[in-house]
Amino acid sequence: MKNKARINKIIEKIENKGGSKLIVILRHSDREEISDAKKSFDVPLTDQGKAIARILGNELSKINSYRLYHSDVPRCRNTAKSIAEGIEASQGSVTILGERDYLGGFFIKDFNSVLGLANQVTGLEFMLKWFAGEIEESEIIPFNKATNYLLSSLLNESNENERSEVDIYITHDWNMMLLLYKIFNFQESKLRWPYYLEPIFIDINNSETHLFYEGEKRFLNIDFPRRY
Repeated sequence: MKNKARINKIIEKIENKGGSKLIVILRHSDREEISDAKKSFDVPLTDQGKAIARILGNELSKINSYRLYHSDVPRCRNTAKSIAEGIEASQGSVTILGERDYLGGFFIKDFNSVLGLANQVTGLEFMLKWFAGEIEESEIIPFNKATNYLLSSLLNESNENERSEVDIYITHDWNMMLLLYKIFNFQESKLRWPYYLEPIFIDINNSETHLFYEGEKRFLNIDFPRRY
């Protein structure tokens, strides 16, 4: 997807949020290629990735004020930093609230085993194995437990009363796939893999909470456990 189209998708939703509390879940910006999943932690953003994130921030500055959260992985932290730089350069309002475990690889118990498997199969194959319970619980938190923890953490963190602020959570494709499998039944709908800066939106309006992705809308039951 072209850069302008990626940015416009995010901007359009925020412009039309009305009086709702809006949560934006983003995959980090464009990164270098990963040749070994075991060394993926330090794979950085490309120069283009930093530039696109700054442009996004520049466009965001014209609409609302923002709170940014990110995983502990440098490319997520630097995506947040670049977005914030773009917002600040255009005199917008932004606060970086920092790292959150649920935006990173909190679900991995045995990094050597899990990332070794990730080196052997495609991303989609890995998710299917995880979803089906084919990865040992001693190696990874079960799929449903991980999804519930991620979603409940996002909803518990965001302050519904601060509706003037848009909360942006910068995470990874695996974390986004947890939500998409849970909400959209990925096996049946065959939704594609998230691209860089792909948004998932959660809209909270009074007693109703909905998730939006690729023009689709789903009601969310927010009665999830707080711990995994």
